[in-house]
Amino acid sequence: MPKQTFFNLSNIKREKIISALEQEFQKHTLEQATVKDVVELVGLSRGSFYQYFDSLEESYFYILLRRFHNIHLNFLKFCKLGHVDLQAAMYDYGDFLAAELYSANNYDLFRNRYLYWSLQLEMRWREYMGKQNPEQQLMLIYTNERLQFIGAVFHSLIQRLYLEGWSRDIFLKHYNETVHFILNGIDRI
Repeated sequence: MPKQTFFNLSNIKREKIISALEQEFQKHTLEQATVKDVVELVGLSRGSFYQYFDSLEESYFYILLRRFHNIHLNFLKFCKLGHVDLQAAMYDYGDFLAAELYSANNYDLFRNRYLYWSLQLEMRWREYMGKQNPEQQLMLIYTNERLQFIGAVFHSLIQRLYLEGWSRDIFLKHYNETVHFILNGIDRI
């Protein structure tokens, strides 16, 4: 999480830093990204960056958390609120997810996340998430075994989207097949 000095900034300056970070992580993987490029986009000194974040990795996790928060929260909303029928909710969520994955603001950022995520990054991400104070509702994704399973399956599907360069229609076809498999089990393929 950013340091308190980041949250003490004016909204305009904070959003300018967030925008620069998003641009950097859309263009580059975490391994390729540099503090130098971020501070040049914002017009900050390198030292100022470290007044707001402990590391470039921490800033990357912060940006990912901002983007994933909406996607994960909406998954829970689809499953709980507007749908009595969990099956319908799972299929409806696919349209929302595709819109998020293919949006201009998310596509490159998520591509870099899903294609270049390592076991070491996963471990540090989990440690980072353990220090956060997410909404109790959102904690279900990290503590409920069934939701973790569904998340792992969807994350694998998203990774294939970027690996194989699927169009939105192809992604939705695979998504719907995956949901059908989850809902109907292996013996009904």
